[in-house]
Amino acid sequence: MFVYFIIFSCLFFSDLHDFPPDERSPQTVYEGAGATLTCHPPSHYPTLSYRWFFNEFPNFVQTTDGRWFISQVTGNLYIATAEVKDSGNYFCFTTNNMEISTKSVFSRANPLTVLSDAHYHSVVFSLVVFRMICKCGLCTVSGILITINNFLIAQPEWLHVMSDSEVEISSELRWSCASAGKPRPSVRWLRNGQSIINGGLLKISHLALEDSGMYQCVAENKHGTIYSNAELRVQVLAPDFRQNPVRRLVPAARGGQVMMECKPRAAPKPTLFWSRGTELLTNNSRVTVTPDGNLWITNISRADEGKYTCFAENYLGKANSTGHLSVRGMLSPQLPLLLTCNILLHLWERTS
Repeated sequence: MFVYFIIFSCLFFSDLHDFPPDERSPQTVYEGAGATLTCHPPSHYPTLSYRWFFNEFPNFVQTTDGRWFISQVTGNLYIATAEVKDSGNYFCFTTNNMEISTKSVFSRANPLTVLSDAHYHSVVFSLVVFRMICKCGLCTVSGILITINNFLIAQPEWLHVMSDSEVEISSELRWSCASAGKPRPSVRWLRNGQSIINGGLLKISHLALEDSGMYQCVAENKHGTIYSNAELRVQVLAPDFRQNPVRRLVPAARGGQVMMECKPRAAPKPTLFWSRGTELLTNNSRVTVTPDGNLWITNISRADEGKYTCFAENYLGKANSTGHLSVRGMLSPQLPLLLTCNILLHLWERTS
């Protein structure tokens, strides 16, 4: 009996510098308004993940209540509606995650002060009612002072807000937001701090790359202003299989069926087609290419074994990825070469 050990390994490089030591500028906002705290991450490779902690480590900001958003593109922290309790120091915490090592660094403090502003205002109306009473020709006049407290006057409140979106170039975006208040709030939209449209519906047709950015829906009446934030990322890229290649080795049983996925990153959506070797595949009784690009083969035989390639194409470019279909009962000599890196492969060969 012979025992073979083959170890595949990959070499990874990563780099993450420290944040600059410069002091961060303090910010002051009123209660109910929106706030943006910028991260300005240091030089790094590859991409980072971002979190923020409040006042001291590890008191991390929780984004589950909908008031907070942390962009995993820029690292910025967005607060939709600030509260007095949000006042304090915020630190951008970045992490470079690799399979063999992890490094994290954090920024200097970003001071934030939230000034109190009453959500409901009490209004007092005074009304004097005069009453005349006459008896036996003598008349007296008396006044009654009536005071009305807490006549409802309300700052705006959100009923519905938009959420972050990642969409393909040339597609359409529809965002809406709705608010309540007394008097009824007016609604307008901002993109990167600049006013773009009034009303509760934002519609952008034929999205372009420059439409990417931070959007805010603003609701206001004479008693206050509130903000809701969302990030729009317009995707534009040639087909790319690096993050999701066709599965290198696809096992199948004779007489069964198999599906091979083709899911490249691309924007706009690419045209997808398959080939086996040099033969372009078309739909027939056993072979089907679905509208989303997946390849189905039914009633599999040994003759179906071989290399299958998915091709993706849009106006920005082309790409392809190849997988090997192995039919059960046959051992492919290429099998060890197709295993993923960092996997320990044990081959056992028995000889008499």
